[in-house]
Amino acid sequence: MSEVTELRRYARQATASIPAGGERRDAEDELYEHALSLYEDALATGVDHDTAVAAALRELGDPEPLARDLSRSHRQPLTPLAAVLLALTAVAFIVFLVGLIVLLLSAQEHTGLILLGVLVIVAGAAAAIIALGRRKS
Repeated sequence: MSEVTELRRYARQATASIPAGGERRDAEDELYEHALSLYEDALATGVDHDTAVAAALRELGDPEPLARDLSRSHRQPLTPLAAVLLALTAVAFIVFLVGLIVLLLSAQEHTGLILLGVLVIVAGAAAAIIALGRRKS
């Protein structure tokens, strides 16, 4: 059977709020298959295409509340590791800023320390971003 555009549009609209692309596509395909099943059930009763589409969409309901529910259910929680890395990065950033102010006020050249501080901040932020991006299976 060819794709039913109205049902695909509904599935796309209802899943658009899912942030992760792969999860969004999977959820869209799953919802589309469910909608298609409802459509085929309606067709089996002898109604025409438009009536079957309307019946399937009526059964599915308004896509907006479904989109909100799907968005909430696909939100990534903040893992303990990510929280710790974020906290350590924030502390390192504050220490770096205080150290930078002290170095600038002391009028001594400590380029190496400044670069090391920048490296620590960037590495901490990268670790936090990686931890936040990890997915739980």
